[in-house]
Amino acid sequence: MNALDPTIDEVINAGLDRVDAGDLVGLVVGNEAQNFCVGANIGLIGMAAMAKDWDTVTAAVTGLQNTVMRMKHSDGPVVVAPRGLALGGGAEVVMHGNAVRAYAETYIGLVELGVGLIPAGGGCKEMSFRYYGSVPTGVKADPLPYMERIFQVIGTAQVGTSAVESRALGFLKATDSITLNPDRLLADAKADVLRMVEAGWKPAMPAKVRVPGSGGIAALKVAVHGMLGGGYLSEYDAHLGAKLATVICGGDVPEGTLRTEQDFLDLELEAFLSLCGEEKTMARIMHMLETGKPLRN
Repeated sequence: MNALDPTIDEVINAGLDRVDAGDLVGLVVGNEAQNFCVGANIGLIGMAAMAKDWDTVTAAVTGLQNTVMRMKHSDGPVVVAPRGLALGGGAEVVMHGNAVRAYAETYIGLVELGVGLIPAGGGCKEMSFRYYGSVPTGVKADPLPYMERIFQVIGTAQVGTSAVESRALGFLKATDSITLNPDRLLADAKADVLRMVEAGWKPAMPAKVRVPGSGGIAALKVAVHGMLGGGYLSEYDAHLGAKLATVICGGDVPEGTLRTEQDFLDLELEAFLSLCGEEKTMARIMHMLETGKPLRN
């Protein structure tokens, strides 16, 4: 199922080393397995957290963050070619490609809340930059509808059941491409890389977005409290919602504060480590490993 671990980080970074050295003009990240990637190795994360080996947990999260950010800002274009399931960390890898060439039957989603965690490989960051960053420079716009949409998609662990639906949820960009024949997927992705090089592709410059900040966090907490009172959430779901709200709102800062990608990645890591220390998160992880189904506790 291609679960993410340090070995996959090493393989992607080895390819990026060749791009940076000029041996390759760009890179395709993909495979010919039934599923692109079902997410991080939660068994590894769970065992490290139970042993309170926070260095291992931190290294796993920052390793993925560093890899996907290196993909996004590579010297040559990186095209990600997913098929089948691309969940959790797999979705985060997809979202950090400079372009995506997705098979039509690709299922993409950030599903970490199902195991008591939040996306911490850049998923919250990338969704936030896509939505908040869609407001043109100099235009004043209410950030709350964007914030609510991000919270809804991640907080309810929505999964696009096709490449088209994944685009509507924000996991794929409008400019990303879809292939109908799975046997053509990697060849099409390679052709995309070469076209991007020929068109004079340049890596993206570091960006900042204006965030909802503390006002947005308060608004989302009120919404979560209402859902808890209505019986739609468990108390631990509400706790997870509050953690997610803090991250996607850019932290406890004034509304309109400019935040960098690294600011969001730091918030993701902080929330992830905090949740790894929670007994109910460990129960959710173990239940998923034993049964393959999420636990509502």
